[in-house]
Amino acid sequence: MAATIDGYLTENFPELDARQFYRIMFPEGELDKAEAFTPGKYTGIVTRITGKKRGDGRPKIYRYSLTDELDAIDTATNCDDFCICRPLSYAGKEATSDKARFCYAIAIDVDKLQTDKYGRPLGLVNLWERHVLKVGRIPKPTAIVSSGNGIHLYYMLETPIALFRDAAFELQELKRELTR
Repeated sequence: MAATIDGYLTENFPELDARQFYRIMFPEGELDKAEAFTPGKYTGIVTRITGKKRGDGRPKIYRYSLTDELDAIDTATNCDDFCICRPLSYAGKEATSDKARFCYAIAIDVDKLQTDKYGRPLGLVNLWERHVLKVGRIPKPTAIVSSGNGIHLYYMLETPIALFRDAAFELQELKRELTR
């Protein structure tokens, strides 16, 4: 058995690179093309948090539009900074709820997985083998991403959900219930 979360995932699941993962999340043609500014088309946002400080002492942050070409994924994976990309599209470069337009996946964060004295991820094995495969208490995710000391379970949606206020509220409730 693997001695790490990454090892367990590698032994038990096919691995995708970042571009493959985000292409599944944002199918070709779903996001706007670079510099196109097509009415009714939106982009994702990749947020890069650097180790550098601004004048006020806060971290220097860059935001990149994730377009259909997925070039911002290369920017994020070719640096050592902390980068995040939510499974949402936005109007503009602000990742705020009023700018969010479509939801492409639900992501559940599972932190502090338990390990045995050899470092084997018992929490992950328990979660997957008991709660997903045997009991079916948790639906089988489309993708599992290692987050260092935990995992993110991704449930990719076949059709993106428009983020009107009521729909966004219902999705938040569903995410809370899956997390619980």
